[in-house]
Amino acid sequence: MSHHPADDLDPADLGAAPRRRLEKLIDSGRFDVLSLDVFDTLLWRRVPEPHDAFHAMGERLLADWPQAPPDAASLFATERRLCEIRARYSVSGGECRLGPVYALMPRALFRDDAGDHPDLARAIDNEIAVERQVCQTDPDVEALAERARARGMKVILVSDTYFTAEQVAQVVAPFTADGIATSADAGCSKANGLLERAVTALGVEPRRVLHVGDTPERDRVGATRAGTEFAPWPYATALMERILEAELPLGTYQRRGHLNGAGQDLGLTRLRRRLAAHLEAHGAGFHRQYGATVLGPVLAGFFEWLLERLDGVKDVFFLLREGQVLADLMAPLAPPFRIHLLPASRYLAVKAAFDGSDDAWLEYFMRQQTPVSMAKVCRQFGIPPVYARLFPPGPDQPIQGEAAILEAIGYLCQPKISMLVEAEAAHTRRCLIERLSQHVDLSATEELVVVDLGYSGTIQRLYQRALRLEGFDVRFRGLYTLTFVGGAGVNLEGGRIEGFLSDIGQPESELCAFYRSPEVLEQVLMPDGIGSCLGFDGNGRLLEGRLPEELGPNQQTQRQAIAAIKQGITDFLLAWRAHRPEHGPGLADPTLRRHLRAILERSVAHPEAEEVEHFRHWQHDQNMGSDDSDALISPDGLEEARWLSPAALSGLGRGTLYWPHGAATLIGPSHRRDLHRALRRTAVTARPCPETDWTAQVLWNDGQGFGHPRLVSLRHDLNMLGRARLSFTLELDSGLAGLALSLGHADVVELCRVLVRHPSRTLELAGDELTDRLTGDGMTRLDGLLWRSQRPDLPLLVVPLPETASLPGAFDLAFYIRVLPR
Repeated sequence: MSHHPADDLDPADLGAAPRRRLEKLIDSGRFDVLSLDVFDTLLWRRVPEPHDAFHAMGERLLADWPQAPPDAASLFATERRLCEIRARYSVSGGECRLGPVYALMPRALFRDDAGDHPDLARAIDNEIAVERQVCQTDPDVEALAERARARGMKVILVSDTYFTAEQVAQVVAPFTADGIATSADAGCSKANGLLERAVTALGVEPRRVLHVGDTPERDRVGATRAGTEFAPWPYATALMERILEAELPLGTYQRRGHLNGAGQDLGLTRLRRRLAAHLEAHGAGFHRQYGATVLGPVLAGFFEWLLERLDGVKDVFFLLREGQVLADLMAPLAPPFRIHLLPASRYLAVKAAFDGSDDAWLEYFMRQQTPVSMAKVCRQFGIPPVYARLFPPGPDQPIQGEAAILEAIGYLCQPKISMLVEAEAAHTRRCLIERLSQHVDLSATEELVVVDLGYSGTIQRLYQRALRLEGFDVRFRGLYTLTFVGGAGVNLEGGRIEGFLSDIGQPESELCAFYRSPEVLEQVLMPDGIGSCLGFDGNGRLLEGRLPEELGPNQQTQRQAIAAIKQGITDFLLAWRAHRPEHGPGLADPTLRRHLRAILERSVAHPEAEEVEHFRHWQHDQNMGSDDSDALISPDGLEEARWLSPAALSGLGRGTLYWPHGAATLIGPSHRRDLHRALRRTAVTARPCPETDWTAQVLWNDGQGFGHPRLVSLRHDLNMLGRARLSFTLELDSGLAGLALSLGHADVVELCRVLVRHPSRTLELAGDELTDRLTGDGMTRLDGLLWRSQRPDLPLLVVPLPETASLPGAFDLAFYIRVLPR
């Protein structure tokens, strides 16, 4: 295996590589002065952006003002930000001091001790004090400064900031420098001569100065202009900056809700930026960076929460499959409890909980995304194949639709077959109990703790029922990353269920997109090459569905990508352990969970195009004893999405499209934005979003001709591409001989595709075949499938369907249309 530079990266010592490079330059003897940028080089803040500290400034400044309105701190933060912009515009070069900024602010927001008059000095001192609280010195840069001093070099600070040199000295204390130059004092930035002036003031040759900074547009340009050597200090990547911009709200008050009680994120944003920059500098690809900067923080918070919740617990069962990866990722954190892996899948749990008295779980098994056949059911429940052949509809007939599901359940509940199902279920329960008994004494145990990704505690609920069927009154306590509203049933049945980011589906509106599309995270937490837990053989050995040994190029790429993402998650866990505060809840802080929810929700709801391209072809399996899998964005699903409005796309089932937001990103950013709005409205109101744009009417010919008794009205709206899919179902006794579509007030319309599905036949008409059939009544053909309305009263596009004229039964019908502007 070839060696990659990223393999040398130590996440716990992120500054090692750039530090070693700079140490060589310092030791070279070529330089007399080390010049350091201040913010994001020497110092890094424990807030996402500098202006996020303004709210804490307002809280501190107004703390002794009892009459302050409740939103005064937010008002202060907003005004502070706006007045800085105004102050910069008022001076040549855009560089100003704090005095002019506060002079522009409303006087009521800062007062003297008596509360009567504005006190600018007190307000400025307050800002410096808060900056000291939210800033910390980068130990790697501080070590470089000490190394330079040891070799007789001077150390100066050069910063583009509204702070004066004296104020910068207060912020960086106890760090000291031989000189400090700021744009507030000089009236110009580094790129416009600040560094040049600092070098001139020292009286040294520019080539003997080594400048270290994080921004090429300021530090590199300034160093080039001054004639000094420039050494970059990695700070962020372009992709990381776009991700951060999309995660948090823009409003000051709303952003404050994503920070802890002190108004900080504990340096989380800075660490993510730094990880992204260092990984990119080491040549690590997209997937490792994604694991480190997106999923790593979420899982780090989850693990810290687990350690809090499991204080004093000795044995914890992590549920396969995701539990195996969660346990592996958590191992470097040295948890104080014993981790055991417990075989689990919804399919396995359904079998274990079945006792013949309740066929609800059989129905749950039948309602899979890909319809099962009786042959598959018999194979999975250990029923001899002869019983599948005796099933009236046939052994391989897909079981779909209410009538077919009820017929299959009735067949399985026949005494002879039911006995076989119950025997397989009892064997599954015994094997499960044997696995548990290897680690705990079930007869003396009141509660078993299980850990998994989530969501509704179905497996926990079924396992608790299975153990009770065998006489063990054991309560299951489940700890999950997220729990959906369906988890309330676990508590009602005597168990306990808790979620880290969401608990019983709350807060729903902050994770609505992830609730709809959790598949990327699910696949990342899959053990390599292991499919669903299928059951136990006659000797009690676990039967696992495995992916084929001969993998296609997409599957192989997916495995490699998942391995890189897991490495990135480990990078973050190790880096966070080295950088997190020594005391306090860390990322498990309840107020910081909102920040982590924003990270996870953004990854699904507002993905960058680069992220979608990397994940769209990933295969997702169904984990119900099935080998079936589909792409997160299949070609058919993407094509379907192009015809749907955002509201309609938000209600599209997983059987058609796993990741609607990813598909919407490929269609267009505004489509994605409108989709998320529709999904959030649905989550909050718990009802579908209304489609209110306009109405189409469809007539059909059942052999007796078209007529108003045979008419249906379809309310719909167009998406940003002017497209819509009109779908409905008909139940006809005499067949379907033709369809007619009226789009009411639409002036110019293109009927692009007609889809007719019947149990015995599927008919798809498009292109020349549809053009040849299509005729207009009150419509004029412009070109091919493009038509213009010639009358306001029910203009029709008519499609004859001789293939289905003699087929009675249910028809699923869809028109794919495009409406053009007049």
